[in-house]
Amino acid sequence: AGRPHTKLFQEERERPMVHCIDLGPSLFFATRGALKSVIAARAATLLGWAAAARGDRIGGLLFNGGHHELKPRSGHHGVLRLIHALVEQTDPRQGLAARPDPGGFNQALIRLRRIARPGSLVFLISDFYGLDADTGNHLLHLRDHIDLVALQILDPIEAAPPPPGRYG
Repeated sequence: AGRPHTKLFQEERERPMVHCIDLGPSLFFATRGALKSVIAARAATLLGWAAAARGDRIGGLLFNGGHHELKPRSGHHGVLRLIHALVEQTDPRQGLAARPDPGGFNQALIRLRRIARPGSLVFLISDFYGLDADTGNHLLHLRDHIDLVALQILDPIEAAPPPPGRYG
């Protein structure tokens, strides 16, 4: 056209944000402070309140052997529903009673593809101990249509174990 053009964009509102939270038995561990499951719940809650303040919709997929799905809802209703589900699912007696499911992480990713619509923002919160050879393919399929952010929850002893011979 021979002259510059500008285009103004408005920030997208009501964007779906989905929290995919691993609550397997390995998340019910701590050497100091809070259990990893509690830290994961706190992170999801803080992210949920930030999303609600921006006008986004909040949903979730909590998995611990079984799956608990929360379709995205607007504002504080979505966050409060997520918090209620997290309180129920982070009970250590229930979490430790669940059997470890080697394919549970991949099954959750398959379900996540159904829940998270294109353009969604997904926070995957886990210790990522359930990964296997197929997990990468599932993550690649997800990443094609959504924005994916992974948060790894580790206990301090997992990040820096004591030197050999010092176990007692």
